[in-house]
Amino acid sequence: MPALASISGTANGDLSGLSKVEVRIQRIAGGADEDWTGSSWTALNDHYSTATLSGITGNVDWSYTDLSGAFTNNQVYRLFLQVTDLAGHVRTAPVGGDRDFKYDQSAPSLAISFPASPPTQPAYSNDAINAEAVRISTYTWGTVSDPGVNGSGISEVWVAMSSGVAENVWWSTNTNTFSVNQAAIYWSSNVYLSGNNWIYAPAQWRAPGFSDGIDYKVFVRARDKAGNWTSVETAPAAFPAGYKQGFKYDVTRPTATVAVPVNGSDVKAITAFSGNSNDPGTGVSGVSYVYAAVEHVSGPDGLIGWLNWGTGLFSVAAPGYPPGPGWAQVASTTVDGMTSLSWSTPVPAGLLISSNTYRVAAVALDKASNVQQNPAAGGAGAAFRYDNQAPVVNSTFPLTNQAYNAAGLQALAGTANDGTTGASGVKTVEVLLKDTIFNSYWRGDGNFDSGGYSNWVTVAGKEVWSRAWPTLQDNHT
Repeated sequence: MPALASISGTANGDLSGLSKVEVRIQRIAGGADEDWTGSSWTALNDHYSTATLSGITGNVDWSYTDLSGAFTNNQVYRLFLQVTDLAGHVRTAPVGGDRDFKYDQSAPSLAISFPASPPTQPAYSNDAINAEAVRISTYTWGTVSDPGVNGSGISEVWVAMSSGVAENVWWSTNTNTFSVNQAAIYWSSNVYLSGNNWIYAPAQWRAPGFSDGIDYKVFVRARDKAGNWTSVETAPAAFPAGYKQGFKYDVTRPTATVAVPVNGSDVKAITAFSGNSNDPGTGVSGVSYVYAAVEHVSGPDGLIGWLNWGTGLFSVAAPGYPPGPGWAQVASTTVDGMTSLSWSTPVPAGLLISSNTYRVAAVALDKASNVQQNPAAGGAGAAFRYDNQAPVVNSTFPLTNQAYNAAGLQALAGTANDGTTGASGVKTVEVLLKDTIFNSYWRGDGNFDSGGYSNWVTVAGKEVWSRAWPTLQDNHT
């Protein structure tokens, strides 16, 4: 029991009436075996002190109040009662005493084990909504005990949960919803059964569960059998920090995108793959990790598959979900609430071979363990053709070192091909026409100037190309 100012009860002296009630208090555990004299503990045996009576006849109330300094925390005492009536008859206390009691002024030891801290505001999801989630917030639990060898024991543990940063909407076991609106903490459930643990896991927290993007906070308090509470504070903001824990609920999946290379592009040189990631919505837990995967889609070397980042070979059939050999971690952060996180990773030396097509995919995970869906599915990410070889181009007219008159001068013509030198395809063909007598260059119109290699002129066609001649000077090459 907590602070004890008096010991009291009733007594009856039957027909003759009551003469006196005497009280003996013995300390039997937690200190020397001594009796209380009314002012101190002494080694005297069977020391009785006289109680105060409210009357003589019938059921008489009695009390004993000389207890200042008598009791010490976590000790056990035995009470003996001796009653004498007016006829001289004495009721002697039993040898084992009338009652043993523990004196306990220590509040229980109480802790919240889940949701866990750090971080101060951990983020959780729900596997009933997102099957891949491993940080689940469908319950709360913790530990409780009554300290000291002579603690009175735990009587009850109460749980409250608020919804929203204002901490004025509370979970109700009557409605199984957040339906109580009040400023003071609303204690919904006594969750203590036995032992040194407590747990609260209502089915409604799993499905439909909490609301996405909302902050929640768990409050707990405990009481021992002596009546000591861990806290009697009613204001959420003033409630002791050790007995409350906030968390963020997030079931929105993040996304990751590839910026380099550009989807559908032809690339002749690339040193790094890069992109961005995003955790959409409000009250998000934030992006935690980004992974990248590379697929060899097609090409003459036939090495079709996903890159095993450990071996450097395209040997992974399907990358699945990270982590795994098909994924490389390309970004991470310890900061909570990051709505976006850029990523980049160097292209492994010798990975890309000209004339082959590849695909880069990216996947994001957030702090609540939600994962982007189907990150390596067909069409996801960015596909590109790698081509670091120049195309082949030929001139079919005019022929080398030939002479032509006006009648025999056909159009400038030729062919171009990229099928065996990179396979990205011919984009443009250009010609440079120089008058070697005047040392001037055709501009593409009817004029020549000294522009040199700045005077390349685009021709019509690609694989088969041609271009009409400008007016040429007679007897020039």
